[in-house]
Amino acid sequence: AEYMGIFINWKSLLMLLRPKPNAEFEDEYETIIPSEGEVRIVGNRNRDCLYYYVGIGQCRVKMLKTAGDPNSEYHSLGFLPCKRLVDAHYRCLTEDQYGYTLQDAPESARPFADKFLECAFRKLEPLDKCRSHFDSVLREIYRQPDTKLKDWY
Repeated sequence: AEYMGIFINWKSLLMLLRPKPNAEFEDEYETIIPSEGEVRIVGNRNRDCLYYYVGIGQCRVKMLKTAGDPNSEYHSLGFLPCKRLVDAHYRCLTEDQYGYTLQDAPESARPFADKFLECAFRKLEPLDKCRSHFDSVLREIYRQPDTKLKDWY
């Protein structure tokens, strides 16, 4: 959709919606207005951790090429070699405050972590399409009242 000459991808806005508690209908949502700190931390961490995210994309391409060949030594591994980069990206985003792997994410952020893995490695969607799920992991952690994440900018 286009609004005032700006293209808006409505699907990417879903991370700013949550189901309305005690809603009369199942498709009712309330909006989440991110704080200035949340917007800043997501943007800055994505910039600071871009190295790992680019690496995830390159690893996916390499594994598709090499592991796709039945005669390759990597054939049985699938995307397993990319896990180290996914975990490194998670540690970078959370500054090593919330575990060593993406599976160590707090319980409230786990659904978003699972959505990222499904998008990037099961459905093989373009990685840019999957980024919002990783951002949602960071957002969910930042929104916790006892968050250890600090915006140093």
